[in-house]
Amino acid sequence: MCYMLAEKSSNTSNTQILSNTQAHLIFSTVHDNSKPKTLQIVIDTRECKDYVCSLTNMGANVEIQQLSIGDFILSSRCAVERKTRKDFEASIIDGRIFEQAKRLKEAYEKPLLIVEGNSFDSSRLQKSALLGAYASLITDYSIPLFFTKDSNSTCQLLYSIAKYEQISKRNPLRINARKKVHTPLQSQQAIIESLPNVGPKLAKTLILHFKTPRNIFNSTQKELEMVDGVGKIRAKLIFDTINSVFLDKNEY
Repeated sequence: MCYMLAEKSSNTSNTQILSNTQAHLIFSTVHDNSKPKTLQIVIDTRECKDYVCSLTNMGANVEIQQLSIGDFILSSRCAVERKTRKDFEASIIDGRIFEQAKRLKEAYEKPLLIVEGNSFDSSRLQKSALLGAYASLITDYSIPLFFTKDSNSTCQLLYSIAKYEQISKRNPLRINARKKVHTPLQSQQAIIESLPNVGPKLAKTLILHFKTPRNIFNSTQKELEMVDGVGKIRAKLIFDTINSVFLDKNEY
């Protein structure tokens, strides 16, 4: 399914200071009809601050995280990959878009792709190639495509979907993607990848070094620092994440 959204003006002034949270935390939406409902949207650190400002001004509670999959998370089942038209075209040429689509579909039940910017009138690709990419994304990966003119219309779409998901459908927000795991070794790696600033390569390095996830969780900060690729800052972050006392969201 392809959708084209018309541009609407929006006020993007009055930014607020946003706090970063650790990527493994799980947030839920409070469904209390006696209180106003606040939407939660997670934005990848690589996205422009304009999206943070616009969504905040719309009333969303925005969290900035380094996401391994997608650019925006709108609910436990819905994540969005956003691309400019230029990047979308480049990702078709190098095949990157289909790998991203595969990972997005594996992690989320309702993935979406937003292509933002002017038309493809000056595209390097032939129309048949573009239509073929649209067809593959929609039929092979079941990912709807939305075309927006600019960041304002993108934010309006994101907010509307988050509102529908979290309030109408009551799907709470989950930051960490639900990865498909098929073996105990993959399960172990997925557990370690949930730690902050730990990607697939470092997760494997940690497991090979400590032999088991239990040993990683029981390690000291100094022992973590000794692992190749960790360093003092990351070791402290991992150690603090594992050993900090959990506080209920309502107590923050």
